[in-house]
Amino acid sequence: METAVQTAAANLPKDEEMLSLLRRIAENSEADRKLIRLRSYVIMIALSVFAVSIAVLCCVLIPKAAATLDNANKAACELNSVAKTLNQVDFAGMSESINELAEQGKYTLSAALGDVEASLEEMHRALNVISQFDVESLNKSIEDFAAIVEPMAKLFGKR
Repeated sequence: METAVQTAAANLPKDEEMLSLLRRIAENSEADRKLIRLRSYVIMIALSVFAVSIAVLCCVLIPKAAATLDNANKAACELNSVAKTLNQVDFAGMSESINELAEQGKYTLSAALGDVEASLEEMHRALNVISQFDVESLNKSIEDFAAIVEPMAKLFGKR
């Protein structure tokens, strides 16, 4: 058994080598700790950015989305109201009323055109009567009347 202990002792590295290996292990473990700390900082920053993004989403975008949905709901309600109103309209009755109004308008227009034609005929007759006046004889009659009235006016003290 003693030989086995001696052989194991012979395989062990010397103290300097052992110290060197321990130092390298310590340095590597210190570097690992720094990397772990750096990763934890990066994770905290990422979580902070994520939290801020969620807060912005909740504070800005959700109220805007809610307002948009509210406006869409109001528009849908107005469309429903318009649809109900249109359903209550009697398009057949309106069409019939429009047809009746057009018929009445046709008769009224025919009557008005008849009145206009009658008026034009009367004006034509009146123009014929006026054109048949003998203006020269009328002027002669006025001169004769003036010749008769003038001496009478002088007799009564006028002029």
